[in-house]
Amino acid sequence: MRNRFFWPFIPILFLVVAGVGIQLFLSDGGAAGIRQGGIAVVGVVLAIWLSRLEGKRAWVVATIVGALSFLGLLAVFALPAVRGVHSWIRLGPLSIQPSEIAKVGLIFVLALLFGAQQGRGFGPLAGGAWAFLVSGVVILLVAIQPDLGTAIVMAGTTWVQFLASRVPKVLTAGIPLLCVGILFALGPRIVPIVKPLLKPHQIERVENFFAQEKDEKGANWQIRQAHLQMGAGGWTGSGFRSDVRHELEWLPEQENDFVFAVVGRTTGFVGSLVVILLFMWAVLSTLAEGSTLSEGGARHMLWGLASYLGVHSVLNIAVVLALVPATGFPLVPLSLGGSSVVGLSLLVGIAAAGLHRGGVNYNPRIDSQGDRPKRALQ
Repeated sequence: MRNRFFWPFIPILFLVVAGVGIQLFLSDGGAAGIRQGGIAVVGVVLAIWLSRLEGKRAWVVATIVGALSFLGLLAVFALPAVRGVHSWIRLGPLSIQPSEIAKVGLIFVLALLFGAQQGRGFGPLAGGAWAFLVSGVVILLVAIQPDLGTAIVMAGTTWVQFLASRVPKVLTAGIPLLCVGILFALGPRIVPIVKPLLKPHQIERVENFFAQEKDEKGANWQIRQAHLQMGAGGWTGSGFRSDVRHELEWLPEQENDFVFAVVGRTTGFVGSLVVILLFMWAVLSTLAEGSTLSEGGARHMLWGLASYLGVHSVLNIAVVLALVPATGFPLVPLSLGGSSVVGLSLLVGIAAAGLHRGGVNYNPRIDSQGDRPKRALQ
């Protein structure tokens, strides 16, 4: 049977190319932008190669990636901290951020737990318990690095995979929504409750989020600069001129957490809308691919990819628009970062491999006689 074309690859490729262009502009054609472009090329080749693997081989790669990424989360604590954070492993000129790969590794592991045994997983409650235990340990390791932003992204992608599972919805949907409701209902009164769990700079961000009008020159400087830059972009943007690049230097984290503000300044409202539509295209087309498959590992992997793109984009844009506190959410793949691009490439390639042979799940625990696609694939 011919391999099925993975349509979400198109909007994701557009986003990758746009990300390289933005980083080349911000670095004025310097080393950072060139390095990002080189990693993007390697990532695209890696995704295409993985997508052509036979299903079970792709699952072996996914298992190895998950195991190595979790070991990497432990290894960083044995290495010197970088700017007070245990998040990096340096190998000569290369710097690897295991937490970015672990985002993908956790999706792989949850696909195993929820997709085994013809989609029954290890049973709705047993599978959910194992998934909760594994994801809880991984997210905790990331949070104590400390990297609160990555931990929140992991929690979001995990929640979506729980929703797609057979775990009772009163647990998967009700409890997280209740927690979010409590957060916004309490408002600034939540600070004393979570204070023992957060670092001083994280507490400051939460406090200033609930009191933005009172913070004229403090931690909300980034947000204010982002809004000024986006406002200056107008409908069609200011273009990619050198004077625009110099003005963007006032915006902290312009190449990472606030890269969406760069999009607004250079391409305006129209360009920002195009970026949002590309993310929507990628997420919705991935969910559409998954809807054609029966329950199992392949479907859960596609749900994981959709949640990865959706959670990153929603949280990052929400921070720029001051809808949630600024806690460090990159806009993958527009933000600067080789580890995140490699992680996305692994996820796209292995998710696409799950569509081979009519979408047969590649989890070896699945009985192939009981796993059939919902409709025939050409």
